[in-house]
Amino acid sequence: MTEYRKQNPDKGRNHGVIVVGIVSIFLLVLFRLVQISVYKTAYQKNLTEDSVITVEEESSRGTIFDCQGDPIAVDRHTYGLTALLSNDWGEENVEDVDETARQLSQVLDMSQNEILDILSSSQSVQVEFGPQGKGLSEETRQTIEAMNLPGIQLNQEATRIYVNDHFASHFIGYVGENSEESGHGQTPVGIIGLEKSMNDTLSSDNKKTTSKDLEVTLDKRLQNYLEDLLEDSYQKYQPQNISGHLVEIPTGKLLATSQRPSFNLNTLEGIDDHWQHLLTQSMIEPGSTIKILTMASAFDKGVFTPDEKVKTGQVKVYDRIVKDHNNVGWGNIGFEEGLIRSSNVTTVELVKRIGENQWVSELEKYGFGKSTKSGFDD
Repeated sequence: MTEYRKQNPDKGRNHGVIVVGIVSIFLLVLFRLVQISVYKTAYQKNLTEDSVITVEEESSRGTIFDCQGDPIAVDRHTYGLTALLSNDWGEENVEDVDETARQLSQVLDMSQNEILDILSSSQSVQVEFGPQGKGLSEETRQTIEAMNLPGIQLNQEATRIYVNDHFASHFIGYVGENSEESGHGQTPVGIIGLEKSMNDTLSSDNKKTTSKDLEVTLDKRLQNYLEDLLEDSYQKYQPQNISGHLVEIPTGKLLATSQRPSFNLNTLEGIDDHWQHLLTQSMIEPGSTIKILTMASAFDKGVFTPDEKVKTGQVKVYDRIVKDHNNVGWGNIGFEEGLIRSSNVTTVELVKRIGENQWVSELEKYGFGKSTKSGFDD
């Protein structure tokens, strides 16, 4: 016991040394944090004077999903390249245009002379590099930053990516990429289609509003199948235009919709061939489908009996002769058989019995002549 007490003071002094060491390390770390955050220096380098500056912007649009939760349109963060040629903002300018052009030509899809022409613009304070200087990947950003080129800036930007090039293109729409097209400064906005009609939901201004995701009733599998069917028919028969739509009858959900001509959602190739969205912006005659409504209305009003027969072939309507589609008809047939054979003559007879004014009122009840209030541009 006596021997233990003689060794105890040395052990206490060791504990004191350890405590002093820990405190010293803590103070050193604290000093470095203060130095970096307040004085912006590290290893005698001014952190505010990096040659290549990356400016991050967190503005992004909501994702559009199909009914299965598969993405249709998403935002991907990329980078845009700019160069400061002269400024009074205290930032570095491009110093050696030849060397800058040489190095950037190694990573951009541009020749050294093309870049040199841009950097030699004497009347510009800041220049961009066109399409080749936009949509740059994270890997490209890191490569350019490693070059340590004075005056070169990388701005983070959100690029709208569509998973399929052709996927209900006019229905989904696309997003404007610049202020002239969008009219909302640098905030991307929808130009046509769902991107436009639901822009307030999908967009964010980083201040007051937050973007929200959107799920639509389209089914990716059915949509892709419809795209293939329409493309085959369009190439084979070469009509002026063609459209197809698949609707779930019990719910009215739109499962697939497309048209030809169409356009590439990512490149916009083909957008000038046909701007009009045929589903919401074109006048479509109901054709023989109106005969179903005529028959239903006539049945409700009891204006015919099942055993009645009508002579088919042709009938006079005002100053015109309306014929059946086979020109000669099927002799005397009943109204139900007339519906099965899509007879124009039996349909005209039903309208006469309903009464023209009454029939117009019936059509209005069905919604003919009124806006569908789809939310899309009429």
